[in-house]
Amino acid sequence: MTSADVADAIVSAVRDAVADGAIDVAVPATVSVRRPKDPRYGDYASAAALELAGVAGRPPREVADLLAAAVGADAARYLLVRLPPDAPRTLNLDLAARQVPENPAFDVRYAHAETCRLLRNAAELGIPAAGGDAAVLEGVDVALLSGPREGELLRALGELPSVVTAAATLRAPHRLASYLEELAVAYHRFYDTCRVLPQGDEEPTPLTGARLLLVEATRVVLANGLWMLGIFAPERM
Repeated sequence: MTSADVADAIVSAVRDAVADGAIDVAVPATVSVRRPKDPRYGDYASAAALELAGVAGRPPREVADLLAAAVGADAARYLLVRLPPDAPRTLNLDLAARQVPENPAFDVRYAHAETCRLLRNAAELGIPAAGGDAAVLEGVDVALLSGPREGELLRALGELPSVVTAAATLRAPHRLASYLEELAVAYHRFYDTCRVLPQGDEEPTPLTGARLLLVEATRVVLANGLWMLGIFAPERM
């Protein structure tokens, strides 16, 4: 892939984001793409998100997340890495570019974005999520997570160490991809069944804090799992 290819992909992502109503900007004819000085930051870099953020009136990181969720490279990489080593290397580029539940790359990243959204909503309501705050953690009663969907998600989270060990030992990253897909399903089932945030004039309860901790744990595992596969974990989609 050349810098021109990357520039075209970014412009296409901007066009899609504008068409979806995600941002309101004029679609540029092209964008600048360069080689970063530090190779750890990837093969190419662009200031497109920073330049568009001012026009859109949105934070640069938010615009970058939107464009990354629409740029098809990560989706294509995920669809390849989820295949067992002995499977035919066929790639459905049309599916990779589509943000639909049938696209496994979309489903896992969407689950991560949804956990981020829920935690942002909690913060807007003044409800602290646990995160790395020891004081908040001390006040959470995880014994309240006794429902079947909560238990299913807890068990899925607990499988991460063994999955990572097996994937590394057997050189089988597809095992980690399969795990993340199953975790995404478990999270969606939990979210559809268990109301996390209070509604209307309701006050937060101890169960609210426990469920938010479960959401935060899911976010961390999804983000770390995608990172290990070299896939970007968007905070918004």
